[in-house]
Amino acid sequence: PLRVGVLSTYANGSWSPEQPDVRFAERTTVPMPSELDPSVPRDTYRIAVDSSHVEAPQIAAPTPVVSGELDVEWGLDRGTSVVTVNRSAGSYSFTYLSLRPSEDQLAKPREEPGLRSSTDLTVDPASASLVRSLVASVVPANASRIDAARAIQRYLRSDGGFSYSLKLPDGVKDRSGRVQHPDPISLFLRTKVGYCVQFATAMVMMARESGIPARMAIGFLPGRLSQGRYTVRASDAHAWPELYFDGIGWLRFEPTPSSTQATVAPAYSLPPAVPGDLTQPSATATGGTSTTGPSGTRNRYDLGT
Repeated sequence: PLRVGVLSTYANGSWSPEQPDVRFAERTTVPMPSELDPSVPRDTYRIAVDSSHVEAPQIAAPTPVVSGELDVEWGLDRGTSVVTVNRSAGSYSFTYLSLRPSEDQLAKPREEPGLRSSTDLTVDPASASLVRSLVASVVPANASRIDAARAIQRYLRSDGGFSYSLKLPDGVKDRSGRVQHPDPISLFLRTKVGYCVQFATAMVMMARESGIPARMAIGFLPGRLSQGRYTVRASDAHAWPELYFDGIGWLRFEPTPSSTQATVAPAYSLPPAVPGDLTQPSATATGGTSTTGPSGTRNRYDLGT
């Protein structure tokens, strides 16, 4: 997916971004993420966008980027690796990293409380009680951070009986048959009907309840590939959660089922495959199109409206 922005603050049923703090400049490279340990395995990829209709200061880009070729000044928003521009860029290219953390790196003990922003750990008060009880039933006791994240993703994506729909329920009936109108997160968790924003929001709150810093990312799915070019349209707009892992940084997860949107769960977000066990899911089993190409080559993009 190509990310456009991240949202950390959730209040009164909606997400809002932090105040941007960007130093725009004509540059070709940016520093490696400070939280990324050099020992984390990674591949380097390059993409080129031939035509983009995304308006400034937003720009659709992979993450984390390490270099770029743009005809406008650009920078990173608060070191989150969200690229922003001072004016719209019709064409550009980026080199970025695809991280392949090991199980040991993913299972690294959690950092002490207070070392991450409290915003990244704040659970929506209106749905906190329901989120807490749900996490208690879904996440195994004493689970590592990665095991907790995988359990939450699996519950929302496949095991919990959720369905994807752009039409949200107006309310939900209680045990006596009366229609209730709870807060948006509780409504989704009770009706189990929603689209990517609801799935991502629910995973963010469940992850935070499990002690994992989490936030919402917005952007685009890869789109359609034809004759060596990906065409990404407004209908490919998507939202997903990003969870923080010590020594690695922010990692994308994918709780939205692939029944309607062609979503693909990253390999690290799935349990390690057991040799000879054909029941284990694979990173590509749910369909979708790869957005990357080997280092030194360019995948072409047309970000349409």
